Amino acid sequence: MLITGGLFFSPARKDLKGTWLIESAQAECSSKVLRFQTQQGILKGTIDFPALKKYDQKLISVHTEEQNVEINLNDTDKIVGKWVNDSLITATYTTGSKHSIVELKKQ
Repeated sequence: MLITGGLFFSPARKDLKGTWLIESAQAECSSKVLRFQTQQGILKGTIDFPALKKYDQKLISVHTEEQNVEINLNDTDKIVGKWVNDSLITATYTTGSKHSIVELKKQ
């Protein structure tokens, strides 16, 4: 009698759903709030710009693959980063030709 078996481990899938705060040393990037939810199996999101008094602005696109995250906020702003753990993403915030290092912290 031959018994074979396998045990497979895969890294826990990171969950972007929920509320995230953007923190940065540069004021123009900091204190923005991102909210993500799944709608019909598709990840969707909104952003708040408190300094501009703009709230619930729809994101253009959200893409995650393995450790990578890409969020297109609007036509000129983009966040590209990597997961550090379940509740932290380190990223580059690009607006036009300016680049800033930011942290996204799950609330």
